[in-house]
Order: sequence, then C-alpha cells, then structure tokens
Amino acid sequence: MLWKHGLLKKMVNFGIKGNLLAYVNNYLTSRTLQVKINNTFSETYFVENGTPQGSCISPTLFNIMVNDLSTCLQDCEISQFADDGAIWKSGSCIKFLQKKIQLDLDNICKWCSTWGFKISPSKTVAMIFTRRNNINISLKLGNHTLEKVINCMRVLTGTRWGATSNTLSLRTIYISLIRSKLDYGCEIYNSASFSTKICLDKIQNQALRICTGSMRSASLKALQVEMGDPPLEIRRQSLIAKAFFI
Repeated sequence: MLWKHGLLKKMVNFGIKGNLLAYVNNYLTSRTLQVKINNTFSETYFVENGTPQGSCISPTLFNIMVNDLSTCLQDCEISQFADDGAIWKSGSCIKFLQKKIQLDLDNICKWCSTWGFKISPSKTVAMIFTRRNNINISLKLGNHTLEKVINCMRVLTGTRWGATSNTLSLRTIYISLIRSKLDYGCEIYNSASFSTKICLDKIQNQALRICTGSMRSASLKALQVEMGDPPLEIRRQSLIAKAFFI
C-alpha cells in the first residue's frame, strides 16, 4: 500500500504545496473500509496508507511516488508502466552483467524498503537474450532466487513448424503487436471495399496457422473457433457497435 507520508514528502519535492497538498493530505486521512457479504457488513477499519481503488487521482499519486525509482539504479536501464517494470543491461560478459544487475536489484530493494513498497518475488523473473547455450546465472531479489524463464525469441523460433506448446504465447504476441494495428481506425476504414479488407483477413489467417502449427489446408473456421478469434469483419462490427451504441 502506498505510504501516505512518503507521498506527501515527494509532492513537496515536486513543488506541490499549499491547498493542493492539504487537499491530498485530507483526502488520504481517516479513510475507512468495510467488507459486505450478501447483506452482512464487517466491522469498520481505519486505513492508514494506500489510495482508494478506482479513484481518478490514485494513478497520478502512484506515479509521483515511483517517479524517482530510476535514480537508485547505477548501471541498468529501466522501463516502467504503472506498477510493472523491467530493468536490463546488455554486454558480452555474462558474469559482469550478472554482477551489475544484481547490484541494481539490491538498490531497488533498498529503495522499496525506504518508501514502503514490497516487490512480489513470485511475479519477478529473469530472462536472458543470447545465442549461447547453457548459460546459467543466479539473480536474487532479497533472499529469493529469481526464476529464469524462456525468452520470446525461443518462442518465435518454433513458428516455422508450429510451436504448439507455446500457442498461447504466440497468440498474445499476435493480439498485442499485430491485431491491435488491424483494429486501429476500423470505425473509419470499415466502409472500404471487400477486396481491400480481405487483405487484412489474410494476415490474421496466417497468424492463426502459425500459432497453432497448422498446415495451409487446415479449415480457417476451425482455427477461428479453436483460437477464439472471429473473422475480422465480425470483430470490426463488434468494435463499431461498442464505440457508437454502448
């Protein structure tokens, strides 16, 4: 849960003072919660820290709180989105990289301890991008040894013959990197001719075959049912209905 006093300190460091600072302080003070099961309410509990879930201002307050996380890193690069993040470093010497990454993992743990955050070890993993085989490294987050997972390039190496064991991973890549672009602006271009839009269907058809490892002779309708991906024309109609009528 977000530490209230730490947040107020960082807001002051940002130059946020006066009425706005007082408003946030009052907003986060003396908050209560109850749990309701059917028609029964639990006792009322006071919440000392944290921000209300679903509040418009909560994401902004959280971003203020984690904005300086990158300053604790010495050698690694970092990417952040909300409460998810990744650090990385590239080079040719595995032992050197392991040492530098471990150092910054320790720095992150210290930063979290200072500002009242707790990283979930079970949701934190290590990934190596290399052409070498049998690379063994050990990285720790506190006292927890991070699990080493397969990288996305190894998932993609099976696409020529169908990586059936990684079907869900390949579908996730398709949805996030390809279908999202096919969907963009469909409310406008859906009035295009059938011969124009059929080119987009060919992209999805190829993606479904790659994800399932199917031959070109496989039934497209069967693949669409198996993967849960309807024809793009139906998907476009659904997106348009949501955009204009819901």
